[in-house]
Amino acid sequence: MKLSATALFLGLVSAVLGQETLTINTPSAAYYCEPLLITWAGGVGPFSLVYLIAGTTPIPGHEWFAAGLTGDSYDWTVSVSYYTPIALVVQDSTGAVAESGTFYVDYGSGDLFYMMYNWS
Repeated sequence: MKLSATALFLGLVSAVLGQETLTINTPSAAYYCEPLLITWAGGVGPFSLVYLIAGTTPIPGHEWFAAGLTGDSYDWTVSVSYYTPIALVVQDSTGAVAESGTFYVDYGSGDLFYMMYNWS
């Protein structure tokens, strides 16, 4: 019994030590109403995603916009208004979280104002 308990403990320790720290990548650009590929690494799935306005805490009552994700990426149609500073947060099944750097949402190419502003 002592041998199997020790083996179980060592197995758990090696599993924990083998886990990669959860990180999320900061997008280089994001456009209103256009798809944005969000990617992360490490952690233990499933994963959930939320965005923070101006890099602060989520708005009270704000829901995770994606949950139960089993991979390491998610294609999100940006629903945050342009010129809004946001950060992305991923949470894994253990409760570990990782936050991206803050970035701004810009006008999308299908946006009427964008088309008028860039009229040539």
